[in-house]
Amino acid sequence: TTAGVPFATTVKVGVQDAWGNAVSSSTVISPSLVDSISHQALTGNGITSADANTDSLGVATFTGMKFNRAGAVRIKFENAAGLATYSEPFTIAVAAPHHITWVTQPDIVIEDRAVITKAPEAEIRDEFDNLVSTGYSATATLATSNDTDAKILSNATRTAVGGKFTFSSMALAAKVGTYSFVIDSLTVTKTSDSSSVT
Repeated sequence: TTAGVPFATTVKVGVQDAWGNAVSSSTVISPSLVDSISHQALTGNGITSADANTDSLGVATFTGMKFNRAGAVRIKFENAAGLATYSEPFTIAVAAPHHITWVTQPDIVIEDRAVITKAPEAEIRDEFDNLVSTGYSATATLATSNDTDAKILSNATRTAVGGKFTFSSMALAAKVGTYSFVIDSLTVTKTSDSSSVT
Protein backbone atom coordinates (compact mmCIF):
# COMPACT_ATOMS: atom_id res chain seq x y z
CA THR A 1 0.00 0.00 0.00
CA THR A 2 0.98 3.66 -0.32
CA ALA A 3 1.07 6.37 2.33
CA GLY A 4 -2.26 8.16 2.58
CA VAL A 5 -4.09 5.60 0.41
CA PRO A 6 -6.82 3.39 1.98
CA PHE A 7 -6.10 -0.33 2.04
CA ALA A 8 -7.60 -2.25 -0.86
CA THR A 9 -9.16 -4.79 1.51
CA THR A 10 -11.23 -4.35 4.67
CA VAL A 11 -9.26 -5.17 7.82
CA LYS A 12 -10.96 -7.21 10.55
CA VAL A 13 -9.74 -8.15 14.03
CA GLY A 14 -11.43 -10.60 16.39
CA VAL A 15 -11.43 -10.52 20.20
CA GLN A 16 -11.46 -13.91 21.95
CA ASP A 17 -11.21 -15.21 25.47
CA ALA A 18 -8.51 -17.60 26.70
CA TRP A 19 -10.38 -20.58 25.21
CA GLY A 20 -10.85 -19.08 21.76
CA ASN A 21 -14.45 -18.02 22.23
CA ALA A 22 -15.59 -14.75 20.66
CA VAL A 23 -16.12 -11.95 23.20
CA SER A 24 -19.50 -10.45 22.40
CA SER A 25 -19.30 -7.38 24.62
CA SER A 26 -18.38 -4.25 22.68
CA THR A 27 -14.85 -2.90 23.01
CA VAL A 28 -12.93 -0.22 21.14
CA ILE A 29 -9.92 -1.43 19.13
CA SER A 30 -7.25 1.15 18.27
CA PRO A 31 -4.77 0.51 15.44
CA SER A 32 -1.29 2.04 15.32
CA LEU A 33 1.94 1.38 13.45
CA VAL A 34 4.98 -0.26 15.04
CA ASP A 35 8.37 -1.29 13.70
CA SER A 36 8.10 -4.49 11.67
CA ILE A 37 10.98 -6.21 13.49
CA SER A 38 11.19 -4.81 17.03
CA HIS A 39 7.46 -4.13 17.47
CA GLN A 40 8.50 -0.81 19.03
CA ALA A 41 5.97 2.02 18.74
CA LEU A 42 6.68 4.63 16.09
CA THR A 43 6.47 8.33 16.86
CA GLY A 44 5.28 11.34 14.91
CA ASN A 45 2.36 11.86 12.57
CA GLY A 46 0.51 9.40 10.39
CA ILE A 47 0.92 6.32 12.58
CA THR A 48 -2.70 5.85 13.69
CA SER A 49 -5.96 5.12 11.91
CA ALA A 50 -9.60 5.36 13.00
CA ASP A 51 -10.77 3.17 15.91
CA ALA A 52 -13.47 0.52 15.50
CA ASN A 53 -15.87 -1.17 17.91
CA THR A 54 -16.27 -4.92 18.04
CA ASP A 55 -19.66 -6.36 17.09
CA SER A 56 -21.68 -9.13 18.74
CA LEU A 57 -19.27 -11.69 17.28
CA GLY A 58 -16.26 -9.92 18.78
CA VAL A 59 -15.07 -8.62 15.41
CA ALA A 60 -13.88 -5.07 14.77
CA THR A 61 -14.12 -4.01 11.12
CA PHE A 62 -11.83 -1.27 9.79
CA THR A 63 -13.11 0.14 6.51
CA GLY A 64 -10.89 2.54 4.61
CA MET A 65 -7.94 2.05 6.96
CA LYS A 66 -4.91 4.10 5.96
CA PHE A 67 -1.67 5.41 7.40
CA ASN A 68 0.49 8.33 6.32
CA ARG A 69 3.81 6.97 7.60
CA ALA A 70 5.94 5.04 5.10
CA GLY A 71 8.27 2.17 5.94
CA ALA A 72 8.47 -1.47 7.01
CA VAL A 73 5.77 -1.83 9.67
CA ARG A 74 3.18 -3.92 11.45
CA ILE A 75 -0.18 -2.77 12.77
CA LYS A 76 -0.73 -3.08 16.51
CA PHE A 77 -4.39 -3.55 17.48
CA GLU A 78 -5.06 -2.76 21.14
CA ASN A 79 -8.03 -2.15 23.41
CA ALA A 80 -8.30 -0.02 26.54
CA ALA A 81 -7.47 -3.02 28.75
CA GLY A 82 -4.08 -3.37 27.08
CA LEU A 83 -4.88 -6.53 25.13
CA ALA A 84 -2.98 -6.38 21.85
CA THR A 85 -2.20 -8.31 18.71
CA TYR A 86 -0.01 -7.54 15.69
CA SER A 87 -0.46 -7.91 11.96
CA GLU A 88 2.05 -9.61 9.70
CA PRO A 89 4.85 -7.26 8.53
CA PHE A 90 4.29 -5.22 5.39
CA THR A 91 5.66 -2.12 3.69
CA ILE A 92 3.96 1.23 3.16
CA ALA A 93 5.44 2.99 0.13
CA VAL A 94 6.02 6.73 0.03
CA ALA A 95 3.66 8.91 -1.97
CA ALA A 96 4.77 11.09 -4.90
CA PRO A 97 7.28 13.92 -4.34
CA HIS A 98 5.56 16.98 -2.91
CA HIS A 99 8.08 19.41 -1.40
CA ILE A 100 11.68 20.04 -0.43
CA THR A 101 12.73 20.22 3.22
CA TRP A 102 16.02 21.66 4.47
CA VAL A 103 17.66 19.25 6.90
CA THR A 104 21.10 20.85 7.34
CA GLN A 105 21.67 24.59 7.49
CA PRO A 106 24.96 26.13 6.24
CA ASP A 107 27.49 27.91 8.41
CA ILE A 108 26.06 31.04 9.99
CA VAL A 109 29.14 33.00 8.90
CA ILE A 110 30.57 32.36 5.43
CA GLU A 111 33.84 33.80 4.19
CA ASP A 112 33.79 35.50 0.80
CA ARG A 113 35.00 33.17 -2.00
CA ALA A 114 35.93 30.40 0.44
CA VAL A 115 34.46 26.91 0.25
CA ILE A 116 31.54 26.57 2.66
CA THR A 117 32.55 24.26 5.51
CA LYS A 118 29.08 23.02 6.45
CA ALA A 119 27.25 21.99 3.31
CA PRO A 120 23.51 22.76 3.23
CA GLU A 121 21.34 19.69 2.65
CA ALA A 122 17.76 19.31 1.48
CA GLU A 123 15.49 16.29 1.06
CA ILE A 124 12.65 15.40 -1.27
CA ARG A 125 9.54 14.59 0.76
CA ASP A 126 6.03 13.42 -0.07
CA GLU A 127 2.96 15.29 1.17
CA PHE A 128 3.16 13.43 4.49
CA ASP A 129 6.84 14.37 4.97
CA ASN A 130 8.21 10.91 4.20
CA LEU A 131 11.62 10.90 2.51
CA VAL A 132 11.31 9.97 -1.17
CA SER A 133 14.56 8.01 -1.47
CA THR A 134 13.80 5.79 -4.48
CA GLY A 135 11.74 5.76 -7.67
CA TYR A 136 12.71 9.26 -8.78
CA SER A 137 15.81 11.04 -10.03
CA ALA A 138 16.19 14.72 -9.19
CA THR A 139 18.48 17.65 -9.86
CA ALA A 140 18.41 20.96 -8.00
CA THR A 141 20.24 24.25 -8.47
CA LEU A 142 20.88 26.55 -5.53
CA ALA A 143 20.85 30.34 -5.60
CA THR A 144 20.84 33.12 -3.01
CA SER A 145 18.05 35.40 -1.87
CA ASN A 146 19.92 38.33 -3.48
CA ASP A 147 21.67 37.18 -6.62
CA THR A 148 22.96 40.68 -7.30
CA ASP A 149 25.03 40.97 -4.11
CA ALA A 150 25.67 37.27 -3.45
CA LYS A 151 26.48 34.77 -6.19
CA ILE A 152 27.36 31.10 -5.94
CA LEU A 153 30.65 30.60 -7.75
CA SER A 154 30.80 26.81 -7.95
CA ASN A 155 28.94 23.55 -7.36
CA ALA A 156 25.47 25.09 -7.19
CA THR A 157 23.81 22.15 -8.97
CA ARG A 158 23.48 18.75 -7.34
CA THR A 159 21.80 15.42 -8.11
CA ALA A 160 19.87 13.83 -5.27
CA VAL A 161 21.30 10.67 -3.71
CA GLY A 162 18.75 8.67 -1.77
CA GLY A 163 16.38 11.62 -1.98
CA LYS A 164 18.91 14.07 -0.51
CA PHE A 165 20.73 17.02 -2.10
CA THR A 166 24.11 17.82 -0.54
CA PHE A 167 25.55 21.12 -1.73
CA SER A 168 29.16 20.46 -0.80
CA SER A 169 32.34 22.24 -1.98
CA MET A 170 30.34 25.36 -2.74
CA ALA A 171 31.88 28.83 -2.80
CA LEU A 172 30.11 32.18 -2.55
CA ALA A 173 31.09 35.65 -3.74
CA ALA A 174 29.17 38.23 -1.77
CA LYS A 175 29.15 41.66 -0.27
CA VAL A 176 28.95 41.85 3.51
CA GLY A 177 25.33 41.19 4.47
CA THR A 178 22.72 38.63 5.43
CA TYR A 179 21.46 36.17 2.83
CA SER A 180 19.65 32.87 2.54
CA PHE A 181 19.90 30.01 0.08
CA VAL A 182 16.94 29.11 -2.13
CA ILE A 183 16.23 26.29 -4.58
CA ASP A 184 16.37 28.18 -7.88
CA SER A 185 15.41 25.28 -10.12
CA LEU A 186 14.32 21.69 -9.55
CA THR A 187 13.71 18.76 -11.86
CA VAL A 188 12.21 15.53 -10.53
CA THR A 189 11.69 12.60 -12.89
CA LYS A 190 9.97 9.31 -12.15
CA THR A 191 12.50 6.68 -13.12
CA SER A 192 9.97 4.07 -14.24
CA ASP A 193 8.24 6.12 -16.94
CA SER A 194 10.25 9.37 -17.21
CA SER A 195 7.28 11.57 -16.31
CA SER A 196 8.31 14.87 -14.75
CA VAL A 197 7.07 16.19 -11.42
CA THR A 198 7.29 19.90 -10.62
